[in-house]
Amino acid sequence: MDAKAAQALGYLLDQNPDLLDGMTKGCFIRALPDLPLSEDVVGKLDFEQSWKPAADALEQLGRSVYAVLPQAEYDVALLLLTRHKEENFYNFTRAMTFLKQGGKLICAAANDLGAGRYEKELAKLSGGLAGKVSKYKCRAFWAEKTENLNQELLTEWRKLGRSLQVDGAPSLVSKVGVFSAHHLDKGSALLLQNLPQNLKGHGADLGAGYGALSAHLLKTNAGVTALDLYEAEALALECAQENLEKFKNKVALTYHWADVTQPLKRPRLGYDFVIMNPPFHVQKFQKVSLGQEFVQQAAKNMRSSAQLWMVSNRGVPYEETLSSCFRSVEKVADDGQYHIWKAIK
Repeated sequence: MDAKAAQALGYLLDQNPDLLDGMTKGCFIRALPDLPLSEDVVGKLDFEQSWKPAADALEQLGRSVYAVLPQAEYDVALLLLTRHKEENFYNFTRAMTFLKQGGKLICAAANDLGAGRYEKELAKLSGGLAGKVSKYKCRAFWAEKTENLNQELLTEWRKLGRSLQVDGAPSLVSKVGVFSAHHLDKGSALLLQNLPQNLKGHGADLGAGYGALSAHLLKTNAGVTALDLYEAEALALECAQENLEKFKNKVALTYHWADVTQPLKRPRLGYDFVIMNPPFHVQKFQKVSLGQEFVQQAAKNMRSSAQLWMVSNRGVPYEETLSSCFRSVEKVADDGQYHIWKAIK
């Protein structure tokens, strides 16, 4: 799911304007603002985007955006594929289920995300592609929903939408399309091993994912009275709510579908502590400044003497940013791949 794939999808529609002829209602799954569309077409589309920065960008263009589409019947489904193979297969199934008989599923993906493979998989599901183009190092392709739809494959891929048990944290669930959906990532696992057990008060988990850090924190820190979880991926936040359900009567829990680089809804005096495993990629591209912005946002929203606990990949330059934002910075663990940092405001 990136801007070039959206542009390739736009190129396909320009070259084949008849694809949208007769469309009265359509949807755009994993929508991005980079696809140029006429206002007439926009008015007929439901937009789905569960990643908050992209959802915000779409809303700024006047689009109405769903984190998850309601069940509906569509003439056309547009789909941008992501880096998550199982999510893509599940979205093929969802789109085909949403479509009316004879409806069109129109997809695009970058070549380096496996576009060629997805062409073949959609052909297998639909009984054959109706057309394709290559542009911008991407492929855009489409198929129709006909009686040749592979019902066995449809049923198999629909199962990918079920909640997953997380390896290394069997009490947690996740979903395809979420970071490290199948297993607890190594960075978070190292941070869990090093989190203190004396944190207390009102804290925040920035980039909370499906709540692995928060769940461990609440098990081991009886002094925590309130916890705010901020997460840009709505699918992950939904899992976090399920994973923390057992704590809701003991701790005040607030879930924010939010872009952490934007202002946070901090308590009046600021947070007593922050925990985080900040991202440093946007889609498939490395963006070190993103993690640095997480550090800066944490500092802005913490009270004096509050503690930050975070993990970073070795070689990602956070120490200077930490030192500029906090009066005390300590590296408390280093396993050769990840660093654990404690910083005091």
